[in-house]
Amino acid sequence: MKDLKAILTGLFRKPAPAAPVASETPVLVFLPPLVTVLTAAERAKGAPLTESEVLEIRDRATVMAVRAADAAVAAARRGYADIVAEDAWREWQRHRAARSP
Repeated sequence: MKDLKAILTGLFRKPAPAAPVASETPVLVFLPPLVTVLTAAERAKGAPLTESEVLEIRDRATVMAVRAADAAVAAARRGYADIVAEDAWREWQRHRAARSP
């Protein structure tokens, strides 16, 4: 009886949804790009942004969920990759170092 119950449960169980294809996976995209917003904020301040300022700007920035493939196309058209939200401070530091003379 136990085996029959297990079989019936398996037959009527809802199948798990298929994992999204990588290009279909949604990703967050900043509009305008976060690197652009941070650059403008630093220029307006006239001094380097602090970590707390970078994180506050990131947290208040406009984001939109788009397909990963569309985000990649936008970055290619733009000519540069944006800062990843989860690592905004370190990526901002790398960006600043790369643009410094």
